[in-house]
Amino acid sequence: MEAQCEVIFCDNSSRWNSVVSQCSAYDFYHTAGYHLLHERQGLGRAVMIVYRESGKVAAMPLLIRSLAGVGGLSDSLSKLNDATSVYGYPGPITVNSLGVEFLRRFDLALIERLSELKVISAFSRLHPLLHNHNLLSYVGQISQVGWTVSIDLTLPTEIQRARYRKDHKYGINRARRAGVIAYRDADWKHYDDFLRLYTMTMERVDADEAYYFDQAYCDQLRKLLGPNLHLFVAELDGVVISAGLFSLFQNIVQFHLSGSDTEYLRYAPSKVLLDEVRIWASSQGAKVFHLGGGVGARKDGVFMFKAGFSDRRHEFKVWKCVVNEDAYNQAVAERKNRNNSSTSALTSTSNGYFPEYRSSA
Repeated sequence: MEAQCEVIFCDNSSRWNSVVSQCSAYDFYHTAGYHLLHERQGLGRAVMIVYRESGKVAAMPLLIRSLAGVGGLSDSLSKLNDATSVYGYPGPITVNSLGVEFLRRFDLALIERLSELKVISAFSRLHPLLHNHNLLSYVGQISQVGWTVSIDLTLPTEIQRARYRKDHKYGINRARRAGVIAYRDADWKHYDDFLRLYTMTMERVDADEAYYFDQAYCDQLRKLLGPNLHLFVAELDGVVISAGLFSLFQNIVQFHLSGSDTEYLRYAPSKVLLDEVRIWASSQGAKVFHLGGGVGARKDGVFMFKAGFSDRRHEFKVWKCVVNEDAYNQAVAERKNRNNSSTSALTSTSNGYFPEYRSSA
């Protein structure tokens, strides 16, 4: 039995994407371009750890971050790293029916490579539709942190809409009667409107920095995803009042970013926008429109808004793994000493923040 485990960096995009395309199911979150976007933002060095055995393959994309940027750590710890995932729903990918023993060896090889990269802990968001938490059964811990919402596009379009919540149906009908229209902006003529409305929305809801993406990010996203990224807008009397970015990749449509004009919220333009995306996605032969979940995976107003489009739910899970227990515990202890209060640090643990030494407490 011949086994091989290698590390591929995302600047080798052809090799990276070749591995992705070999797998049975994946999303744009797994591509080299999307990881390169995060690397260019300074969020870490993007790598894919690939395990091969007898013609089978499994891979895990991650961002490797230096601990040098974590305050209060000793020089020895500052020379080490940890790993996290890109924004969205990545996680491991593989081919179907690999068997329990193969997955066990993949997990062990993953930890071995992370150790060689001087990684002391690893965290990854997982894909609610791909159920890829099953690929990480032998190392670390899987935790469900929330729920996401999707529309089953394999159903007839009238059945899809029939499953909308009553207030959503009413809001969409009312807005369309008032003259609100929505469409795919194939030429990206209203890209500047999207940027304006997205910024307006982030300021209106006082969004956390982690959920606010500037124009440089959006420009790079558009460039790196190319034809897989789509701009939709909603208009009233020629004025763009809502706009959003959506991906179509491997028969999955993802709701990525959107914004609406504060002065026109009474028309519920975002409801019309998503309804139009659903109709278009069905016409493209997509299988699912994934709306995602609430902010920080909470059942908040964002989640309840999305839940009005469908009663279909998916478990949103994350993977947490301590790779080097001694170094991890040392990092936590040094952070506690820096805070000069073990109580605040323990509070971060009870809230489930991982890795604990990066908690703001």
